[in-house]
Amino acid sequence: MSFTIDQPPDGEIFLYVRDGGSDSNPGTLALPLASPTEAVRRLKFDPTTRSRQVIEMTGLTWTSADTQRWVIPCSGTLGYAPGRPNDGVNGVTDYFDGPVEFRADPTLVTTITVDAGSTYDTIGEVQVINVVETLTPDAHKGQFLVAAPAENAVILSNTANTITCISVYDIRGYATIPIYTLSCVLDAHIDICGAGQVVFEGIQFANHLLMKDNYQFTFDRCIFDQYCWMLTSGYNWWFDCYWSPTSGFYTDGGGFQIVGAVFDGGTVAGHGSGGVGVAGFDTCLFDGCGPIGAGNFENVYAPEIVNSTIWNGTGYGVQKQAGSSMKLKNVRIENCALGGVLCDTGGGPLQFQSVVGVNAGPYGVTMQNGSQLKCGAGNTVSGATGDILLGKKPVTWVTVDALPVGNGVTDTDQVEADQHLCRVYAI
Repeated sequence: MSFTIDQPPDGEIFLYVRDGGSDSNPGTLALPLASPTEAVRRLKFDPTTRSRQVIEMTGLTWTSADTQRWVIPCSGTLGYAPGRPNDGVNGVTDYFDGPVEFRADPTLVTTITVDAGSTYDTIGEVQVINVVETLTPDAHKGQFLVAAPAENAVILSNTANTITCISVYDIRGYATIPIYTLSCVLDAHIDICGAGQVVFEGIQFANHLLMKDNYQFTFDRCIFDQYCWMLTSGYNWWFDCYWSPTSGFYTDGGGFQIVGAVFDGGTVAGHGSGGVGVAGFDTCLFDGCGPIGAGNFENVYAPEIVNSTIWNGTGYGVQKQAGSSMKLKNVRIENCALGGVLCDTGGGPLQFQSVVGVNAGPYGVTMQNGSQLKCGAGNTVSGATGDILLGKKPVTWVTVDALPVGNGVTDTDQVEADQHLCRVYAI
């Protein structure tokens, strides 16, 4: 049996998946497929053009048993020659390479009109937008507000006349802004083990997502209801995504950059024993999460967290264990149960600049086991008892700010023979 795949002039090859389709159809817009699994089976590698292949799933609701897995093709697992069609079951035995995009156009929910007088938190980049229309309170939490093609936001909450969101810039006057919700829900346990580039746009993952053995993933305006586990050697991107309270983000390899995301609880950057490459969070909100970066003592997780807010943490806001240096810049850490930051064991230093906030735990920063803290200007993060616990010595930010550049304070009271001295110094 042979099929003709829609191929518009721009070089993109389309396979369409719709409710009411059939997996015996060719996958055209007129005769769509029924499941993403069948669309994945139809992917082909063209060594002459490397056309982008698009699996378009607008409006799709696809469910399966929790034990079923949707597997994206592996690369060269049995040594097939480039150009061989992908015709194995779920693509797990055939060669595949090249860019693939999984796309689900969001469904327009409503359009709002921005009123004057919006407020803006320049550290956490959380914005409260006044709107003319009357909204149902919290009806839009976790949805996406699109001010312009490059100015998306995740909605944190809304009242009748305000929307609180993160990662939207320069909204002024009476701009009209659409609010989108996702229309494509995938309820399978998804394993991604392909090569090349894989892009997910506007998709809700209702079950677990496992990424491995790939070069690059991109997630744009996606929702994760369960854990997302990265076992890759490549570099991966997330833009304006939302992690629900039942989800988590785990890492065991590769690197990542997450921009404009909301983590509404759960575990963030916790993992088992694997190493992590260059990593970063920019303009993110962590609400009610466990410590960011908490793993085991072999943890070499070393991210940069910038322009972000961490609040209501169930433990420490951030936890650095061993590994290379970690950098926090323009970060608000607020009301975390055990304190702002735990800097535990040696490795590279923890770098601070403009880290602020007041926490429920005793200290803004707790340092132990030979950890190092390098401080720039503008740090005020504190706890119920004080600013910094340097091993066994309480230290204030006033003392740190008065240090000449290159000078530091050492915990000379820490006398345990099997532990190194902690140190905080100015940069």
